[in-house]
Amino acid sequence: MIEQIFGNEYFKLMSIIIREKNSDDELVYLRNSIKKIASPEFYAIADEHELVSTIGVKLKKKLCVNLGEPWNQEIDRTRKRLSSLFENVEKIGADLAAHGIPLVLLKNGGIAIDIMDDFAECPMGDIDMLCKKDDFRMAHDIIIKHGFKFKFRSIYEFEDFETAFADGSTEYSIEENGETLVILLFFILSPNKKVVLKGRKSVVPP
Repeated sequence: MIEQIFGNEYFKLMSIIIREKNSDDELVYLRNSIKKIASPEFYAIADEHELVSTIGVKLKKKLCVNLGEPWNQEIDRTRKRLSSLFENVEKIGADLAAHGIPLVLLKNGGIAIDIMDDFAECPMGDIDMLCKKDDFRMAHDIIIKHGFKFKFRSIYEFEDFETAFADGSTEYSIEENGETLVILLFFILSPNKKVVLKGRKSVVPP
């Protein structure tokens, strides 16, 4: 599988571009491949793997190359959407902190806010947040207060808080500027608690 992926020059180019650091030889290779990178075929593959904004931003940083449209349009859209999403999360986090509730951003959310200097370089569909189990209900109420709707994207999950609480996670969304902003909330189990499986449901003991 790996050989098939990197036997494709487009995938090889993507792999080199998204690396944090490149050798001089790699940068020369990228410069000599700009026509391929700017091709509709390469854009289609980058779009399929949700890497358009990442590649566009990194090429500007590494080679001072602007790929033009439709790259810039997707970069701007991603940057605006994530900026709006993080602004909402910041407000929610401040409200939670005022109630003594600590909040942790997981995965790409934590990476984007702490490491990246451009949200468009770290695209994501949603932000995962973690709180204590004892704070979960109040955190849910505070998120709703900020205009988010308790709504799962999956058709197999239903908006029943007690069921979601038993499963340990909820999902919320809000519409802003034509974009759907999504956050997920999880709670951390106490070390002495175990998840009990009942049928296809995971139940957290009180």
